[in-house]
Amino acid sequence: MNLAHRFGALLLAVGLLAGYVSTIGPTAQAGSRPRVGLLIVDHGEPPEYNQFTYWSFREFFNHLIEMGLIPAWVKSIDNGTVVQDRDCYACATQESPRFIDAWLQPQDGPGMYVPASDSTPAHHVIPGGPGMGEPDIFEHVGLGAWHEWELMGGRSPNYDQKLEKKQTLIRWARSRYGRRLPIAIGYGIDPRIGGSHRGLRRGVLELVNRERVDHIVVAYHGVGFSDIMQTHMIRHELHEIVESVDPSVSLSFSEPIGVSDHFVDAVVAKAAREVSRVEDGSSIAVHLSGHGLPTGACGEYNCGADAYHRWSKQLFERASKAIERRVGYEGRLEVFHIYGDGASEEDDAEDLMDSPIEALEKRKEAGFQQVIDIPYEFDSDSRDTLIILRTGYERPIPDWNDRYESRFRYSGMDVRITNSSFGARSKTEAFIDVVDAALGRVLRRT
Repeated sequence: MNLAHRFGALLLAVGLLAGYVSTIGPTAQAGSRPRVGLLIVDHGEPPEYNQFTYWSFREFFNHLIEMGLIPAWVKSIDNGTVVQDRDCYACATQESPRFIDAWLQPQDGPGMYVPASDSTPAHHVIPGGPGMGEPDIFEHVGLGAWHEWELMGGRSPNYDQKLEKKQTLIRWARSRYGRRLPIAIGYGIDPRIGGSHRGLRRGVLELVNRERVDHIVVAYHGVGFSDIMQTHMIRHELHEIVESVDPSVSLSFSEPIGVSDHFVDAVVAKAAREVSRVEDGSSIAVHLSGHGLPTGACGEYNCGADAYHRWSKQLFERASKAIERRVGYEGRLEVFHIYGDGASEEDDAEDLMDSPIEALEKRKEAGFQQVIDIPYEFDSDSRDTLIILRTGYERPIPDWNDRYESRFRYSGMDVRITNSSFGARSKTEAFIDVVDAALGRVLRRT
């Protein structure tokens, strides 16, 4: 798998974290119960790619290198400034190219054309320039993100769709636990709105230095759990930040929203609506597509041993059984689990999971007439559902309507890929559910 694709496979919009939450005490005094703050944490998908978010993507990708998923030697390559033609990404030299660098600044060139390899897309390199001294791999990551965001119309819908749920959670928390409850938001990949910082460190500093909290309850805005994103990245980083700011402050974590029955309710309701659009008598296959992760080794990291696979399987079992039990249909209806990424032959040598195209081939052989893909492991629409999942189905990009849905024919089957922004109310209730449960556990403890 080349590095550009690996980046796509590992930029998880999977929503993830487990643990416990803490106590509340917005007016705590010395000798009373600890003063607690709520930190709403999101893996993060910036709405835009720009000169500021370059550094956010760079930091995230460097984490993957430090974990061993990407070989460290890639940072030793620095040929100057990597550029792409704004009008033709990964193309050979055009007659009048409009080169831009990873910070979206125009570059006149001339640039040396470098054809695609197993590790990088086709590109041009300008000797010297702003990229000199910056490892080429980070410039490739930045330009690759810019290209994907351009395919999404210049803006990812993920940030805006999830923000509404965060705001609802905040209103609920202040209604339930008091208006003075300290609350902050931190993103793993800093969205850099207007150039400002909204990363994890800022969220911790806001609660510890300004609000003087003794304990931080971390509520992760995501569906499931993975060691890559939580155990080794976000959770690890939060502990490091707190240790550097005030080691006396303690941390605890809510469970992921996918454990809530409200989340399963959202999936079942979506499946029921989609099935109701099909004429009775047609044979329907429902694909519940997850983010996916390779089932073998990712460099020095054992992706196959990651907790994600267990969480994904458990969530599928709950959701599929609920669909089979509660969705009525006069005809053949079966539910299947697929990975949007990480299940290709290269990433899944033992064929433990089906990729989108493998799943379509199996549905064709089984005689299904309709295939409905519900990207259900996601809280909202994202580049993982719009680009990575569609690429897995071998669709041209972009390939969705204004509701982020796709429809096409494959070997005589009618295939629909739905959006991930369904069930906003139930998903928000699921988020509230896990936060309330975690806060309740702490309150009973103090």
